[in-house]
Amino acid sequence: MKKETRIEKRLDDLGVLPEPDPDKPIRPTIKGEQKLHHVMDHKMMIPILAIIGILVIAIGIYSYMNTSEEVYIEAAAGPAPPSRPDMTEAGAGGTMARPGYCTQYVSQGEYGSEDDCFAALAEKNTNPDYCLGIVDTQMKDDCLNWIAEEFLDIDTCFRLGLAADIDECLFNIALDTSDMEICFEMTSGDGEFSENHCLFKIAEKDRDPEVCGFMVEAEEPYTQERCVSAAKAAGVRT
Repeated sequence: MKKETRIEKRLDDLGVLPEPDPDKPIRPTIKGEQKLHHVMDHKMMIPILAIIGILVIAIGIYSYMNTSEEVYIEAAAGPAPPSRPDMTEAGAGGTMARPGYCTQYVSQGEYGSEDDCFAALAEKNTNPDYCLGIVDTQMKDDCLNWIAEEFLDIDTCFRLGLAADIDECLFNIALDTSDMEICFEMTSGDGEFSENHCLFKIAEKDRDPEVCGFMVEAEEPYTQERCVSAAKAAGVRT
């Protein structure tokens, strides 16, 4: 009787039911069912973990191949050549106009000299700040004067080195724009590029004798009388 009980216990542990005894009620084997589920769970986890492992390895290989390709392309292409300077680079008056800024472009044959480089950049970008990088004084003033007169910028006139050059620059812009207010910025009262001559030429150009009335202490040959005569001779503006 004891041996039979042990067999039943072992079968019960394994989840195997003995042949039902018609005289005994069948009792549930909960412990055996739990073991069976535990074994099934482990068997299902194996393929899931395998799939996850394969995905991780595949992602790692893909990342390595892309990185290697990028490094190879960069090494094969070599460093990018320096871009030609233009106004997209900040600090024209400081960084761009510093001595030696145009050296690399001269060595590449872009310009004959650094002064030529700065002059060309000033003209191309309509920016007088580039003129400040020019070493030759006369060339620098020519650069500033060209920018000022080409774009009617009186502020650039005042960046010229000599007072006579400033007056000439202002004179030409005043005449081009018929703006007698610019004449009053001139420092010379008489002479070719003077305040009175400036007013004289605007009156003559615009055929407006009233402009002559703003001339002060005018001396020959740019007197008020001559100014009025010149304006009328050109034909009174209607």
